[in-house]
Amino acid sequence: MKIMALTVLILLKSVFAAEVPTVKNKSTTAFFLEEAKLKEKVYRFNPYETIISGTIAFVIGNVGFYTTKSSVLKLGYSGVQTIGIINVGHGIYEVNSPSGEGELYKYLSKDKLPTIS
Repeated sequence: MKIMALTVLILLKSVFAAEVPTVKNKSTTAFFLEEAKLKEKVYRFNPYETIISGTIAFVIGNVGFYTTKSSVLKLGYSGVQTIGIINVGHGIYEVNSPSGEGELYKYLSKDKLPTIS
């Protein structure tokens, strides 16, 4: 019984201790711009790293496939080739596809925005 009461008290304290952000007289545009800046990442990966690593994997798999005589190793190297091709395709998709948050930030940072009345 004591453990149950203690658990309830801890849960209540954690629920009431959480801060709830309030929006005070902010326009929608200013709010979304502020949220986008808060979510902005401080680090950035090379967008071409999956293309480069996929190309390297494909080349290694290709060289290995044609230099070995073992059928088991040929199967393994063909798997490496497949993974390389998949990485190249995924990397090209990542480079060319727009992100939702990035598009929203571009839209909201324009000078002229359509007004909603």
